[in-house]
This record gives sequence, structure tokens and C-alpha cells, in this order.
Amino acid sequence: MKFPEAIVEVLSRRHSDHNPLLLRCGGYPFRRGDRPFRFEVAWCTHEGYVEVVRKAWERGNGDVAKSLDYVRQDSMVFNKEVFGNTHTRKKALESRLRGIERTLERVDSLRLLHNYHELSVSMNSLYFRRKPYGFKSPGKIGSVLAIKIPGFFIHKQ
Repeated sequence: MKFPEAIVEVLSRRHSDHNPLLLRCGGYPFRRGDRPFRFEVAWCTHEGYVEVVRKAWERGNGDVAKSLDYVRQDSMVFNKEVFGNTHTRKKALESRLRGIERTLERVDSLRLLHNYHELSVSMNSLYFRRKPYGFKSPGKIGSVLAIKIPGFFIHKQ
């Protein structure tokens, strides 16, 4: 075997009648423990997120570090409970799309084609939800970490 750790994944065909292939040269990626907190710009598209930030910020009682920590904690809860885990939903949708594709190779079904189209639309909305147009990602402004949320501007030096 020339490449014992190489893995080929057959991806779902969303925009073509061919299945794209994903070649992983280093095997499956593995988890490296807890990841650092990352602000998801897509949270800003949810109407309830501004209130999550407002309540968390007020709990800090003027202490910026505490307020930011409360925003981090509440954002993680919001992501799990309200916004949903996009990665898990994406994997589930991909799995369902692959199953429908396999069935459609053997059987003609208008209902399955309709389901396939609806799932494809859902999958596309997940992709666009991660990086919505018109929002700025968090970034550094000098030595200040800035997060821009409609109606808010949060920063920490």
C-alpha cells in the first residue's frame, strides 16, 4: 500500500449529476480536546441573540472581562439549545441526501426527488447561514479584539 492513511469519501451531489470525491491524505481528523471559543457571525441572524448578549452583558455589572465571559458562556448555551449544532445537522442532511441518491439510482420516484430537492435547499441554507452576507467577522483592531453585532459593539483590550 502506497498511502495507508489515505481515505476517499464520496460526497453528496448537490449541484451536478456526479458525486464529488474528498481525498484525505492524513486519515480521519481527530479531536484535540476542548476547542477555544469562537464567535459565530451567523448567530447575529437569529432575532433572539441580541437579547442573549444584552442579558449576559448586564450580569457583568460593569466588569468588561466578566461581561465577555458571560457572553461567551451564554453564547455556547444559545448555540446548543436554540441555534442548533450546524455541523451535526449538516452531517445528518448529507447522510440523508446520500441515501436518497442511492435509492434514486435504482428507483424512479417523484416523492424522493421532491424530498431530495427540499433537503438540498436546507443544506444550502446551512452553508449560507454560517457566513451571512453583510456581517463582519470578529477581528483585531490594533490590540483590541472587536465583535460587531447589529446594535452592539463589544471590545476587549
